[in-house]
Amino acid sequence: MPRLSVITIRIALVHLLVGWTVGAALLIHKSGVHTFDTYLTLRESHFHLLCFGWTVQLCLGVAFWILPKFTGNDVPFYGTESLAQGAVLAINLGVVAAFGSSTLAWAFYTASALLFVAHMWPRVKPFGAKKSESL
Repeated sequence: MPRLSVITIRIALVHLLVGWTVGAALLIHKSGVHTFDTYLTLRESHFHLLCFGWTVQLCLGVAFWILPKFTGNDVPFYGTESLAQGAVLAINLGVVAAFGSSTLAWAFYTASALLFVAHMWPRVKPFGAKKSESL
């Protein structure tokens, strides 16, 4: 498994743990023990942690690992990793930004999606295609 996938999946697991913790705090608050005043902010952050921090980031890490690799000597095995690294950075910045500004978070998510698509586009080929063939 490539190093970027390992890091991405581990960060996704941290987001899962933090998301569960925030969810538990929300349930305690909902039961009548009012421990904080920012219920709506935490509820939205809980969504971003689990939806984007956990689920989408896990998918990014697995897709980077699983999608077809390059076999030629002129291109690195997994392609230009800097685009994928930028996508992982942008999605994590989006999750952090969700604690303050939802609009900024969505901008980071959009940037992450565009970077990841730009990275993966050359790796997606028809079944049985030669390395020089592309859509």
